Amino acid sequence: MSSIVMPPFGPLKNSERTILNIQSFVTGLALLLVSLGNAMFSKKAVVLFFVLNLFLMIWYANYTIFTRFFNWVSIFALLAWCGLSYTWSQFPQDTLDGFYWQCVFVFTVLLFGILSGRLNVELVVKNAFIAALVLNVAYILLFPGASLSENGLRSMYYTKNSLGFVCAYAFLMLVFLNQPRRIDYIFAAIAVFLLLLSLSKTSMALVVVVSILLLAKNYCFGRGRIFFPQDSYLLIVLATLLVTALLIAGISFFYKEILNYVFLNLDSHALTGRGQIWIELLRNAESKIVYGLGFNAVWGMDHLNEIYLTELGRNNPLWATKLAAADGGYVDVVVAIGLVGLVVLGLVVVQLFLNILRSQYVNIGLVVLAVVLIHNLTETTFLMGFNLNWFLLMFVAGLALSRSSSAEAAYE
Repeated sequence: MSSIVMPPFGPLKNSERTILNIQSFVTGLALLLVSLGNAMFSKKAVVLFFVLNLFLMIWYANYTIFTRFFNWVSIFALLAWCGLSYTWSQFPQDTLDGFYWQCVFVFTVLLFGILSGRLNVELVVKNAFIAALVLNVAYILLFPGASLSENGLRSMYYTKNSLGFVCAYAFLMLVFLNQPRRIDYIFAAIAVFLLLLSLSKTSMALVVVVSILLLAKNYCFGRGRIFFPQDSYLLIVLATLLVTALLIAGISFFYKEILNYVFLNLDSHALTGRGQIWIELLRNAESKIVYGLGFNAVWGMDHLNEIYLTELGRNNPLWATKLAAADGGYVDVVVAIGLVGLVVLGLVVVQLFLNILRSQYVNIGLVVLAVVLIHNLTETTFLMGFNLNWFLLMFVAGLALSRSSSAEAAYE
């Protein structure tokens, strides 16, 4: 795998080239594992990558994560709020455990992004998704019976939506990142073919919507980095902060009216039954909706899962046992860490968006941000375990503020 992600820099010392090759391999491997499913990118893998990243941080003497703390202040505020919810959580030990592992995960992936400024990172990302597609095709050919479900192709994943989501990401990365190669278009076509076989409507819609957004960006600003006229970036920052402040004020003053509107108008059969799950969970948490029921204290407690305490859980226990989330990231955030947590998450998105706009990695940043925001309308990936979406969001958060090495600068 290292041969396909070797950074194409100029003359380097042998030790520097060796370290860069190791870093390329480690970053590509992490992306590959997390794209193959949560079971591959486990807690043991997180600890291993954490140690490797610490070694690279010390080797490069790159302490950006500390010296530019303010640029990630919203992320650390979100983690702090998750940890603080221990004081009112219905399952405090689960909250503390989840908080600990989430901190390790976020710190590890931020380091991945920060240190990847020395690599041809878009090439590493593309090759990682190509490797994922190759493994999926091989699995389908070797185990055709196990790769099929009654609803569509699922390959090595638990559900067809997981395969469809990885294929959607692969297509977007291969087509919209800088300097696409012929092999990128070949594997993008393979990704589309597998996506269609998966019959994952959510992932198909995701590809269409995000592609339109990125094509519009490329048409208006070009394929590469966005350059702003003097002082215009400051106006964008001020406008974004103003809109965010208005949204926070609206949620703060009218959250009861918003909830009542949702309860009265959301169709329980909307989005293949998601409407009913969302209504039940929000109703059950309504009395604690401002602060939430506690981070990591809603799902994963077997028969004490929050869904079992609702009318849906009592009347449809067989269906409830199959649920591992509300299939709505924003709903799960509100139920777990409340409206306050949702506001802090919104600040994370705003700060990341502003960082991406002035970054040389604007393409990969906008791909990830758009996918995360849209995908969480019908799935849950915010703060939920070690999943591909949350990994890439934190990766981009580090990448957008990474310091390019002199080797990369010479290459560019």
